[in-house]
Amino acid sequence: TVSVDTMGTSLYAQVISNFAVALDGTNDYVDLGSGFATAMAGQESSFTAEGGIKMETDATSTQDGMLAVNTSTGGNALLILYKNNSGSRIFTIYDGVSAADEIIYNGVILGEWYHVAYSSDGSTGSLYVNGELVGTHVPDYTFTATDLWSIGMEYDSGPSPGDYADATFDEFRIWNVARSAFEIKSAYRNKVANDAPGLFTYYPMSEGPGFSVLGDSTGNGFDGNLINVDNSSIWIQGAALEKPQPYI
Repeated sequence: TVSVDTMGTSLYAQVISNFAVALDGTNDYVDLGSGFATAMAGQESSFTAEGGIKMETDATSTQDGMLAVNTSTGGNALLILYKNNSGSRIFTIYDGVSAADEIIYNGVILGEWYHVAYSSDGSTGSLYVNGELVGTHVPDYTFTATDLWSIGMEYDSGPSPGDYADATFDEFRIWNVARSAFEIKSAYRNKVANDAPGLFTYYPMSEGPGFSVLGDSTGNGFDGNLINVDNSSIWIQGAALEKPQPYI
């Protein structure tokens, strides 16, 4: 099933006030690590990923990885991608089992902040942009302990890193619950509490220059490693968000 949306201009906050991570589209990315993959094994039926994303340039090839779950050999499980298809800029959910773009958001504008969220309860996977439902699909993928999780890149066969994103990322969150449409819309302009129920890994990306690790503020210990970065220049000002709402 393919669902298409043309929502237009970003609604995400335009004011800058905190740090974000700017990846260069050449060889930078965030590695979530083997411990994270082990902990996420079997969680495909109760899962949400969300974050602030600002695409800086068009995809260097055909696509850029925003969040990627690849197999140990570089095959595709679940990919949240940015693509530039003959001038049509889109966010898409790519299901590796069906090998297709199953949900598409049209009209991405370079240089604007978007909040992108994907939630799955095992029966229905849903893509949201700026708190609004874009479309749904029937997910076929599974998460295993040997998967490769990354932000700003996705693996090709081998595995070989590729499809690097020239993009800025902020406030990246992974939940071990399927967040509802209400929960996603209620909190997309907000930071979240570190101990919010179901919050599994949270990268506020607030460390700043000199750091090469994204600290997991939940206390679960799944820090993200910044790979091939200049840790003095990747830290730039990010999207302005409101204070956390209680347990949203």
